[in-house]
Amino acid sequence: MAFDVLSIGLASAVLVLGTLTGVRVHNASVDDATFIMGMNRIRAAYVAIDPGLAPYFVASWHDDRAGLMRTYTMGAARHMVSHVVGGTSMFMNVVNAIVAGVLGALIANAANATPTLIAIVGSLSALAYFFVTLAIGRRTFARPPIDAHFPTTTA
Repeated sequence: MAFDVLSIGLASAVLVLGTLTGVRVHNASVDDATFIMGMNRIRAAYVAIDPGLAPYFVASWHDDRAGLMRTYTMGAARHMVSHVVGGTSMFMNVVNAIVAGVLGALIANAANATPTLIAIVGSLSALAYFFVTLAIGRRTFARPPIDAHFPTTTA
C-alpha cells in the first residue's frame, strides 16, 4: 500500500512537472514563430528599399505561413509532418503521455483492477493525454501568431 501511494504521488509530480515544461516549450515555440515573422518583416523592408537584395537572402522576407516555414527550414524541402514530429513539443507530449499512462495504470492497480483493466486504463490515459495536448497544439498553430503584412506571392 505504501508503495502504491508513493508511486502514484511521484508519477503525479512528474506529470505535473512535465506538463508545465510542455506548456513552456509550447509558449517558446509560439514566441519563436513570432520572432521569425518579425525578422522576415525586416528582410521585407530591405527588399522594399532595394529589390536587388532579394537573391542574397537565404531566409524568407514574407511573414505568412509559407514564409515562416521557409525561414524555419532555411529553404530546405521538409514536410510539415517531419517538422511537427521532430519538434520539442512533440517529444514533450510523447514523454508526458507515457507518464500519464503509467499514472493511470498505477491508479488502476491500486484499485485492485485486473491486469487487463490496468493495461486498458494505462493505455487510454496515455492516448487521452497525447491527443488532448496534440489538439491544443494544433489549435494554437492553426494560424500564424500575427497577421501577415507581406504574404508570399503565388504568381
